[in-house]
Amino acid sequence: MSSRAEGRAALFLAEIFFSGLINLSRSDTGHPTMKLEDCYVRVGHAHISFSGEFSVLYNSFAEPMEKPILKNLNKKLCPIIMDRFEDINANISSLEVVTKFGEDILLDYSLLEPPEITQSSIDLNLKLSKHLIQNPQGIGSLFSQIAELYIMSQPLMMRVLTTEPPVVSLEPNNFTLNIPGSVVMLTKPKNATEEAIVSMDFVASTSVGLAILGQKLICSLSLNRFRLSGPESNRSSIEVLRFENILSSILHFGVFPLANARLQQGFPLPNPHQISLVKSDIEVHKGFLLVSTDLRYDPLWKKQHFGG
Repeated sequence: MSSRAEGRAALFLAEIFFSGLINLSRSDTGHPTMKLEDCYVRVGHAHISFSGEFSVLYNSFAEPMEKPILKNLNKKLCPIIMDRFEDINANISSLEVVTKFGEDILLDYSLLEPPEITQSSIDLNLKLSKHLIQNPQGIGSLFSQIAELYIMSQPLMMRVLTTEPPVVSLEPNNFTLNIPGSVVMLTKPKNATEEAIVSMDFVASTSVGLAILGQKLICSLSLNRFRLSGPESNRSSIEVLRFENILSSILHFGVFPLANARLQQGFPLPNPHQISLVKSDIEVHKGFLLVSTDLRYDPLWKKQHFGG
């Protein structure tokens, strides 16, 4: 409502009242949904002020214009707000709840239950699972190189498999993962087939560090404890402990630094179009993770008209 030749007009609104019921729910596919119900908006006062060339003349007609403008605003604001909520709902309803991270990991952020709104927060019960697309050849190559350098002069391979899903433990300021699995070490002499040296089950206990930077969740792992349990074998406990210490050192100095370098790239968080996380923080409590964040909504019409 401006003209470079004639000046500028400013519209001041006061005594604005808005009420509505925002219904947050969950779709059958685990997507969040949002709907605005019982919208009511009332603007009690409007004032127009002209400036620039001929402003004195224009201001003399300002007061008669304010009443119809106010009436029109009160009539159209709710439909406009409802349309914006429809846009937001379409946005979050189409949010990709399964995200690919790298070439071998899929992250699932599906909602298990509808969001629960409390007086001070919104509780989201997320699935948050990780699916590993295995690449045993690459893992075997890595361990083969480490084993050749530190253990034996002939090529040696290690196969590590998880036998059960990791056990998550959440205590105040303490996030641990207990990973049960098995390890098989094989050697391949020249002109011979692979030969298993040892096969053992293990449990690796790791601490998980978490931080939110921008739109990504940054993780880091540190090894707390690595324990082997031998199957039916003739190996003495001393040999088992020696082998355990070797594998623990390989994990601590070889594998975990490589894993953390990749984890520092960050896991992408759900990122609805035109909505971004601001001043985010994540805390570990007993039985749950608490994410505190502000949400910033930057609609396209605002960027087009005002920039930024």
